[in-house]
Amino acid sequence: MIIKARKTASRRTKNRIKEHGESFTLIRENCHGSLFNGQPALLLRANTRNSSDGKGGKESWFGWLPSSEIEIIND
Repeated sequence: MIIKARKTASRRTKNRIKEHGESFTLIRENCHGSLFNGQPALLLRANTRNSSDGKGGKESWFGWLPSSEIEIIND
């Protein structure tokens, strides 16, 4: 999926998209969790390999972003 940060998104969300591109794979949706003050969130994996794997290589970023802070452009 292609996503972009909403204008009201947190700095964290904007930075993740800036650092790892706009193309992500949806792994899981969390509608009732305790993340982000109980807001729904998406577990995403970046389709780019920009994060350090701790061994000198690169891997895809993998983490949660609040649903309310992103807009899905293309699913």
